[in-house]
Amino acid sequence: MSSAHGKKIREHLGFLGYEIEDIETEDQSEWFVANSDQKGNIVFKVVPSGFTLITIRWNGFKKKIVGDKNVLSLLNRLNRESFISKWTTRENEADATLIIETVYEGYDKTIFVTVLEQIEEEMGKGLQEFQRYTKNK
Repeated sequence: MSSAHGKKIREHLGFLGYEIEDIETEDQSEWFVANSDQKGNIVFKVVPSGFTLITIRWNGFKKKIVGDKNVLSLLNRLNRESFISKWTTRENEADATLIIETVYEGYDKTIFVTVLEQIEEEMGKGLQEFQRYTKNK
């Protein structure tokens, strides 16, 4: 079931060209992924209190980057320089994932656009540097 602000977020993302796909969960949160060939995929978790967790994941990194001192130093710097996003890594069975997240409250059209633009800007700058840095790890 879609919350009022979850519905507005979905409609806005549809207007921006994203395809929306629901994610089945057992908790009371509303999960969906916004897919786009041009901008990548973004996962949204809308909780009943009105907050939305926005997550972008990039897979395919070598496992050994997780916990690497130099990678942690880079992540710390990216986190300091980022205005709204938090950068972390996680080890999976096959590889490592770069995770970029932010939290957004409620829905306001202008603010939502600003949040998306800001996270895209931060991701664009940081992702290129992260990929260059971890390429030889």
